[in-house]
Amino acid sequence: MAVLKQLHALPKPELPLGHLDPFVRAAERIDTAATLADDDRQWLRERLEDLKAQWASRACGCPSASSMGTPGSATSHVPRPARSSWDFERASFGPPEWTSCRRR
Repeated sequence: MAVLKQLHALPKPELPLGHLDPFVRAAERIDTAATLADDDRQWLRERLEDLKAQWASRACGCPSASSMGTPGSATSHVPRPARSSWDFERASFGPPEWTSCRRR
């Protein structure tokens, strides 16, 4: 938890760090899923649009902060000596409450 507090306390980096998008690649995955029936695909598309609208109108929580990406050994960097691990694949700037959420 201490590492996350340190991460969230950092100023916005001067890097091309995008703003958190919890729906990244969702539409593409719905459209390319081989096992979905057409009516299920349509329902998922509509649900995705509903969720995007809810996300856009959500109440603000904590101020935006740097946020880790998807946790996992394939996308993490562990500096030596090992004090912490950082994931840069889906790193973004946004609500710190979303730091631990999987975003693929």
